[in-house]
Amino acid sequence: MNFLSLNVRGFGSVGKPEWVKGLVLKNKVDFLCIQESMLGDGAIFDYASVWGNGGFDSEIVGARGKSGGFGLSVESQKGKSCMWMLIGDFNTVRWVEERNNSKFNSRASSDFNHFIDEASLQEWHGACLRALPRELSDHTLILLTMVDLNYGAKPFRWFDSWLDREGCEEVVKNVLQRATSNEPSSLSLFKKLAAVKLGLKSWWHLLSIKEGAELEMLKHDISRLEAKVEEGELEDEEVWIWEESKKEVERLLMLKNKDLKQKARVKWASMGDDNSTYFHRCINGRKASNSISGVMVNGDWIHILL
Repeated sequence: MNFLSLNVRGFGSVGKPEWVKGLVLKNKVDFLCIQESMLGDGAIFDYASVWGNGGFDSEIVGARGKSGGFGLSVESQKGKSCMWMLIGDFNTVRWVEERNNSKFNSRASSDFNHFIDEASLQEWHGACLRALPRELSDHTLILLTMVDLNYGAKPFRWFDSWLDREGCEEVVKNVLQRATSNEPSSLSLFKKLAAVKLGLKSWWHLLSIKEGAELEMLKHDISRLEAKVEEGELEDEEVWIWEESKKEVERLLMLKNKDLKQKARVKWASMGDDNSTYFHRCINGRKASNSISGVMVNGDWIHILL
């Protein structure tokens, strides 16, 4: 599906409905969001002039005070999804990289990210977000295209926490010791790095399963002992087990959050701060901003790179 959000600055100007219809047809829009329609509660906009048929649903919020009015319209056969999308003119951005020739307000960005986190909103994976020419609007038009992109295998990624985990250095040393080649140095180095990559991926896969099972077992022991202490005192051995289990859980969670911080490229002032949900939001946001969803060729947007 394609979602188009635009600020029309009122539909009273000559040519606005025709312009919107052209955008809908050219970009194959399924869901249309119109801001600052300048229409009152009793006003009726002819959405049929945009869609070209009667197969659509729409809702309009009239202009009030400083609010210029809001309109939503969707083709009837495309509006059956159970997902919700939040659209609006928020007058702020999430990251400094999203600002272009304007001042970045870190406090507003922090409040905006906090709102997104509290509302459990998520970046839409596999989506392509593009800015279209303004033309008859004084705001940039936003087109969100839902496409399933597959660029092959994910690139190998190194995590700093691996050096704090048992077995990482041994894996690298063992792979390099076994790797012998009489080929040119450049080709030999390439094959050694490939072997190290495979060795680390295999080691990390097994270790992830092991740490996950260990974490669940430790949490179970802690819950069991904490439930028992409500009924009476624990024995010295049980107190020791509870303390050691707590320490190990903290260690495993620290390593896990260290990986999340590296993915999100977020540096906390205090290493004790912990918000895994927020880090996941940051990671998804970085993935969306760094992805290459297509190219512009002779004025046409190509989604699938060949």
